[in-house]
Amino acid sequence: MKITILKMIAVAGIVTGSVFTSNAQITKGSLMLGGSFGANITMESTNKLTGSSDIVNKGYTEWNLSPTIGYFISNGLAMGLSLEVNSIKIRTATSGNGRYQKHVMSNNLGVALFARKYKEILKNTYFYTEGSLSYVKGSFTDQQADGLTSFEDGDKVDYSNIGVNITPGIAYFISPKLGIDFALNNLLGYNLTTNKIKYQGIDVTNETSFGSFNVGAGLTPTLGLFYYIYK
Repeated sequence: MKITILKMIAVAGIVTGSVFTSNAQITKGSLMLGGSFGANITMESTNKLTGSSDIVNKGYTEWNLSPTIGYFISNGLAMGLSLEVNSIKIRTATSGNGRYQKHVMSNNLGVALFARKYKEILKNTYFYTEGSLSYVKGSFTDQQADGLTSFEDGDKVDYSNIGVNITPGIAYFISPKLGIDFALNNLLGYNLTTNKIKYQGIDVTNETSFGSFNVGAGLTPTLGLFYYIYK
């Protein structure tokens, strides 16, 4: 009987240790280091017109990169900081004859404070909800038709954005210290944008601000890789 009890205690200790190991990475005092990358790729396509030349729709790629550091202030709840670097399409300019295109792209740089809450749904698999407050600056030079087949630079725009966003995601731990994330960036959010426009050929700068509430606007799936350090 004594041997059986000792075996039961040993088994319980092993099970408890296994559970602790699988969950230790998101316990209070743990640190997460890593980042995420996402891309929205639009392929080139062609509109075939009867009795006229085909119109080629040029492809483009929107991408984002977010190096991240987080600290677990309690079990399953992390707070941290992300660097936001991305490129997005603003609009597409069309030539005077309607056959050529040029995409107006913007490069952005910013920082975000976030809080992320994890909930286990399967073994080593967690659903999380992340709320973030971000500040991003970007710029682009508009394009406009110059004759029938070419383009020229138009207005120059510098802008800043303050955003509050909600991002859901799934985290899967391939080992106790290494996790893979899949997220839907900016599923829900509010953004306050300020534009400073320098008009082409005119030494005048106009500043405007506007707010917008978005559901799925600019939604970009991202993949992340994180390394967890815990006691």
